[in-house]
Amino acid sequence: MWAKIPKLLALRIYSTAFILIEGVIAMPVIESDIPDYLSAPFGPDNIPEDYGLSQDQLQTMRSAALPVETLLALPKDGLFGYYSEARKYGTTLMVDALSDVGRIWHLRGKVPAIGIGDMSQKGGGEISGHGSHRLGVDVDIRPLQKNGQTGPITWRDANYSRELTQELADILHANGKFAVEFIFFNDPNVKGVRYWANHDNHLHARFLLPVPSMQIPQFVNGSRHPAIRDLQRRLNFWIEATPAAGIEPISIDGDFGGGTFGAVTAFQRAAGLPPDGVVGSLTWQLLPVAKAAVGMFSLV
Repeated sequence: MWAKIPKLLALRIYSTAFILIEGVIAMPVIESDIPDYLSAPFGPDNIPEDYGLSQDQLQTMRSAALPVETLLALPKDGLFGYYSEARKYGTTLMVDALSDVGRIWHLRGKVPAIGIGDMSQKGGGEISGHGSHRLGVDVDIRPLQKNGQTGPITWRDANYSRELTQELADILHANGKFAVEFIFFNDPNVKGVRYWANHDNHLHARFLLPVPSMQIPQFVNGSRHPAIRDLQRRLNFWIEATPAAGIEPISIDGDFGGGTFGAVTAFQRAAGLPPDGVVGSLTWQLLPVAKAAVGMFSLV
């Protein structure tokens, strides 16, 4: 972001020189405007706004943009913020989605809380340190630690928790508020993420524009999707609390196979739903999100 100042007031800040543009001095953002986690030894988050899009798709995304006016007020259940509150704005849909992810994390009794870094500035537009984060649909999130600490960490550090970070990615993909388009993070053993330089120390999630007609993923036998991992986790919450069902806990592998299908149909019968094995909005809404939330159904 550039600020215009009179020529006579032009000074050097750190080692950055000024540039003359149309008779005024343009002052680039100084180092202190960029969050520590995007500075050396790491680097800027240069994922472009048009990643994976054709020009027509990019235009469609921009024309579908929503107001970037909602502040994610932190801390709240399951979430805390790091760096600047002025960079915690998003669309209402993204703020609702992140709040729900935090709510689920809190209900599951997970520690540490989830660290939220840069989102967007109020009103959107360019933001220092990023190639995107302009439309209120991008968020940076700190990886989780084994020791309950909340400070900076990379996936290569001894205290990094792959298990917790994987569960966080799964919950993001399975959220029913705002569909996730992709998550960038460089741990090669975390499922449902992809590599991009300078993403050893944070996850970058982008939510999907245009807003899809159905936010909650729908799955059938044979489906493969990162959200299926949290579907399987939620089914296991129910199975573990319902021994009379006679069902063994299922593997959390993201593969909607025979075991998952059997668990889904058993849950649907218990919940009074048609046991068709299709995981649509009603099944998602009735599944327990944590162990404390089970026990609402008896077998029928």
